[in-house]
Amino acid sequence: MLRPEDIEQKTFSTALRGYDLNEVDDFLDEVTATVRSLYEQLEEARKAQPVQPQPAAQPAAAPAPAAAPAGIDESAVGRALVKAQETADRIVAEANAEADRILARARAEAETWEADRDAKRREAEQEMAELQARVHAVRRELARLASDVADSLDRMDEAISGVAVTSAETDTYGRHAVAGSEAVEETSSYGFDAESSAGSPDDDSYSPDDDDDDAYTPDDDVAYSPDDEDEDDGDEDDDALGLILDDGDEDEDEEDEYEFDSDSSSDDDEPGF
Repeated sequence: MLRPEDIEQKTFSTALRGYDLNEVDDFLDEVTATVRSLYEQLEEARKAQPVQPQPAAQPAAAPAPAAAPAGIDESAVGRALVKAQETADRIVAEANAEADRILARARAEAETWEADRDAKRREAEQEMAELQARVHAVRRELARLASDVADSLDRMDEAISGVAVTSAETDTYGRHAVAGSEAVEETSSYGFDAESSAGSPDDDSYSPDDDDDDAYTPDDDVAYSPDDEDEDDGDEDDDALGLILDDGDEDEDEEDEYEFDSDSSSDDDEPGF
């Protein structure tokens, strides 16, 4: 038979995220109070029952047994005891069932929590592996870019060195070209001076045959060419000299016409005989 002390001394093991311990304790306190009240009623009922007197010496004719007091109902007391016991058993059974449900739910929640924890751990490990792979890829890309930059710098240095050499050669060629141009200008001036002196009508010794000897020709001067590096400059000089010669021929034609007119006018002035 369950006693109130058994309920008070009953202990339950705790689990993760179970029922509120304070609520369970309060419920057990109510059960204990109910069982204790029933026990007290039972004790009062027992005390209210009179004590049976000892039987006297049997006379010849024994008296009839005394009847039970009219106010005491033994069947009611028995029913109260049975009811109290049933209530106590029911309360204990419900408490045990509730404790089992609490434990089962706590175990399920703990398993779910552990499963979530494992899933999150695996997810974190996967993310870490992906990040490490990306870091390695970025490092490889940086190394490749650094190598490309170094190669580009080397090519730029080579190109700059080549430009410097080409610039020096160009400066040297430019100085030679300037010197050649000055020589051509001097030659051209010489040609104009020679033609002017040869084609003057005031010179008594002038004749067309003298133009053939004194006129400037390309063979009289050697065109300057800086190390024969540019044939086009020589061609341009030859063209310039050709123009000079053409101008000289035109001057000779004009001088021939002048002599012819002079002779004609002198013949006309002489008187005829």
